[in-house]
Parts: sequence; C-alpha cells; structure tokens
Amino acid sequence: LGAMASHPEPGADPRVSTDFRLARRMVERSLADAASGAPNAAASTAAWTVAADGRAFRRPGGRTVRLERRRAMPRLLSRLLDERLRAPGDALSLAQLVESGWTGERMLPSSAAARLYVALATLRKLGLRKLLLTRDDGWLLDPAMPVVRLERLD
Repeated sequence: LGAMASHPEPGADPRVSTDFRLARRMVERSLADAASGAPNAAASTAAWTVAADGRAFRRPGGRTVRLERRRAMPRLLSRLLDERLRAPGDALSLAQLVESGWTGERMLPSSAAARLYVALATLRKLGLRKLLLTRDDGWLLDPAMPVVRLERLD
C-alpha cells in the first residue's frame, strides 16, 4: 500500500504503512459519521448533494452548480428534493411544479407548461440529467440515486 512509515505513530506497528493507517482512520471516521447520521465529505462525493433552498447542487464527484441567478429553478429543485426526501418514488405533477416555481403568477396553461418544460430542460443541461426523471404522472428525483441535502453548499 505504499512506503513504510519512517516516523510511525506512537504504539503503531512499524510494519504497517502510513497509507494503510490513513485509510483506516478515514474509514473509521466515515463509519462514525454514518452512525451519527452526519453527512461527511466521503458521503457527499458518492451522492448527489443539493442545497436545501435549491440554489446549488453537485453531482457525485463533480463541481458545484449554482442556480442563484435563475429565478424559478431553485424553487423547482427544492420542491423536487423535498418530495424525494418525503416520499421517494412519488412524482410531482405539472400543476404542482408550476405552483412551486411561479407561486401566485397568473398565466395561460400553455405558457405555464412551456415555462416548466424549459426550466426542467435547463436543469438537465446543467447536470441533473441522470437524477431528474420524467414519468407519465410527472417529475421526480430518482429514488435509486443517493441524495444528500445540505443547508448550504459551498
């Protein structure tokens, strides 16, 4: 697993590499975090990470995509995330998503549908293609994909 440690930890077996000891500590920390329910860096790199307010997301192992300047998209993503965490596998209808994205706005049904389709297509282009599913009954975040919700995504 790597070079033998030239300066082993006190009480450590000098035959065990530094790489092995580091890996063991990382696994122990991840297990402790998992047991406590706290998200950690290892978990968030293996999962989709979404800010609670929908203003940012990160694909597994990817870079953070910010949505602050896009008016309806953070609200749509936040609503999809809420539904995914509340009832994985349940889809949101066109009407539910339009109300979330454009709360209180009056518009023709055809205009509302067009706005929603464009917003969802844009979210897919920005990196949510694998996570955002479309079914006959609406849209949802894939329940088979691990998703972590964080208050802020830096």
